[in-house]
Amino acid sequence: MSKDSKKKISIGGQALIEGIMMQGPEGAAMSVRLPNGEIETEELELKKLKDKFKPAGWPLIRGIVNFVESMLFGFKCIEKSAEKAGLDDDNIKEEDMSKFDKWLSDHFGPKMIAVISGIAMVLGLALSFLLFVYLPTFLVDTVDKYIFKDALANLHPLNPQ
Repeated sequence: MSKDSKKKISIGGQALIEGIMMQGPEGAAMSVRLPNGEIETEELELKKLKDKFKPAGWPLIRGIVNFVESMLFGFKCIEKSAEKAGLDDDNIKEEDMSKFDKWLSDHFGPKMIAVISGIAMVLGLALSFLLFVYLPTFLVDTVDKYIFKDALANLHPLNPQ
């Protein structure tokens, strides 16, 4: 095969509950193993914000937009795969539920998975901020203050001496 005849293919995917989702430039599909052992494949409609709103495709903005779209689409696929794999709320018996599960089910009903996913996403973002932004800054500032006696703070070009 000559160098000119090679075609670049841009395909990615994500693991799901009992399945996989694959996404390419022209669409997406997911395959899930059903409780009876069959594998069901479904083509999914992929709506991109940049197709409707031109600034969403601009550099710097498109990275953030693509990240958020990927997260939302991935959550939607995980929810669908959980339903198809038989892990949805309808299969859980009332007596098997904990008090917290009963409270969630009573207050949120069919939207419970979406609420839990949203809470998990917010907590995940907060935890990542704490671990990768706040904690390193706090540790370096503490070491500088007590071990180096503010030597690093005095080196900063914006800090007047």
